Amino acid sequence: MGLICLALGGGMATLPLVIYPAMLYALTLFSRAPIPPRSAAPHATVIVAFTGGGALLRAKVTNLARIARTYPGELDLVLAGDGPITAADREAALAAAQGLPVTLCALDAPAGKAHALNLGADRANGDILVFSDLDAELSNSALDVLLRWFADPSVGAVCGRRLIVHQDRAAVAESGQRAYTDFDSRIKLLENRLGAITSNDGKLYAVRRSLFQPIHPAATDDLYNALSVVAQGQRVLFEPQAMAYIPAPARTAGHDLTRRRRVTLRSLTGLFARPHLLLTLRFGLFGPRLIVNKLLRRLLPVAGLLTGLGLLLLAPTHTWPNGVLAMALAGSLIAAAYPPAMRTGLTARLPQRLKKLWATGFYAGLGMLGMLLGVLDFLRGKRIARWAPRKTA
Repeated sequence: MGLICLALGGGMATLPLVIYPAMLYALTLFSRAPIPPRSAAPHATVIVAFTGGGALLRAKVTNLARIARTYPGELDLVLAGDGPITAADREAALAAAQGLPVTLCALDAPAGKAHALNLGADRANGDILVFSDLDAELSNSALDVLLRWFADPSVGAVCGRRLIVHQDRAAVAESGQRAYTDFDSRIKLLENRLGAITSNDGKLYAVRRSLFQPIHPAATDDLYNALSVVAQGQRVLFEPQAMAYIPAPARTAGHDLTRRRRVTLRSLTGLFARPHLLLTLRFGLFGPRLIVNKLLRRLLPVAGLLTGLGLLLLAPTHTWPNGVLAMALAGSLIAAAYPPAMRTGLTARLPQRLKKLWATGFYAGLGMLGMLLGVLDFLRGKRIARWAPRKTA
């Protein structure tokens, strides 16, 4: 039984982290990266859902107004409030638009991001719906390079690339979260060379209006929209030059734990809202790839528990599991000591590489705990449609 648990746990972990990236890399050696169409500037509507507004809302509208001045096609903006919009936010948004057509709409009462995005999509006029988070600052050419792909009729959605900008925040956010987003972007680049990726990035992505389906209120909108597109026989691509700059997503360790728990729960909800994509080969290898890259990645803490259980079961009759367990325990204790070490100034005296490694270890452990809690929430039937976002300008 110990060997079975060890094999299951090891397999669940190595498939998404080692075997899948290696297989993608090997396959890309015999394929060419997709070549973007020469030009396309479809009529697009940018949809931004928000709760409250203030400086972030003004900055977002200003950013999009600047992009609109150089975008060769028709561009307009829909601001969808998750609850009533104040007169001050309304006036500030219209003033910041600088000629960019803006439609403001709002739910009568707060109901969640998905409901606000669905309302925004209903009010949109463009042939392409562009979704972007309030705290994401888009590069000047982001929409040009993102939307050109829609000249290809087989492309149903395209996502951009998130980049965490340097902020004076805890190193846990700076190094750990950047490592995760870099890994995810590399996977998307490899998948892209094979013709399609398995999910969007929620900071910036675009979908054909004809393919848009109302977003499940308890699912992550980026993954749900990607699965909707694939279910209708179209491809989802990744455009790394369409950049969305964001501050570190988590402000504190507690906030990051809550965020990772929520994201895991909502991702699993979105995956199992369309189980036919997971359980059939009708869409080629998309189902197996989705299971490995999305489902098994969310189940990494379960893999860790199975591996630990296997080692514990083998420990009475073998010597080596005790050494592995001792190293794992020591590593966990060292990683957990990062916050007090940072508060006392110990990390300031360490070499930068060692400090980054320590922070990454702490963030990884925190992320695993958050994912485990999210998996347990999903199994208990919990669903989250609305939460209070914590974003800063």
